[in-house]
Amino acid sequence: MSVSLSFEPNHRVLRVKFSGRMSQEGLNCLDSSVVAFVKKEGPTRGFVIDCSAVDDFDVPTGEFVRRGQRKSVVSQQERVYVMPRDDMYGLGRMFGTYQRISGNHEPLVVKTIDEAYSALNLTDPHFQEISCDAGQE
Repeated sequence: MSVSLSFEPNHRVLRVKFSGRMSQEGLNCLDSSVVAFVKKEGPTRGFVIDCSAVDDFDVPTGEFVRRGQRKSVVSQQERVYVMPRDDMYGLGRMFGTYQRISGNHEPLVVKTIDEAYSALNLTDPHFQEISCDAGQE
């Protein structure tokens, strides 16, 4: 499992890309990395969480429910999840519903990276890789 982060400074969009096996460990890395990045760089305009390279999925449904019901550092910002697999797409939509019910901004779930970029009005983005522990001391 791999989690990589990149930032588009002109549009202030953070992209998180998962590849391989998605697990609880990967989600925890996502949480800590995003919190550290926002703490260091300040709020972003939006997030793209790209799961298009995930080939194995090992996160219980209950974990998506739990995460959907909680507040987070970025719960009021634009978030777009790229989840081309039907099973993940359904879980992403369920997560979004729980986010809305909990008073958070409901994230958008799409099937392609182009849809995600379009939703955030990104034209010709130039993402720059950053370390997964950005801002941690």
